[in-house]
Amino acid sequence: QILEVELEPGNTLRAESGSMLYMTSGIKMEATLAEGGLSSGFKRMLTGQNMFLADYTYEGKEGTTGTVGLGTDFPSKILRLNLEEYGGKIVCQKGAYLAGSST
Repeated sequence: QILEVELEPGNTLRAESGSMLYMTSGIKMEATLAEGGLSSGFKRMLTGQNMFLADYTYEGKEGTTGTVGLGTDFPSKILRLNLEEYGGKIVCQKGAYLAGSST
């Protein structure tokens, strides 16, 4: 499966480092530490995940959109979950996170 996300100008998608398959022009990518800074990055590293996350921001003209395509390096099923429906937090196995809102 491939997750395709359309971004409007100024919108940012945060994704697991290395999950980007393609992106259209106008998208800027930046590597960032996970929320919580360096200590959170080390926690991610200790659980076998990447220390960094990738932020994809669309910088195109108003009224246009940019697309980011994401995927995994192993067979999987991609699901959309709303954290508000789960009390704001969810515990998943290693490698289960693919992408989310940057806010």
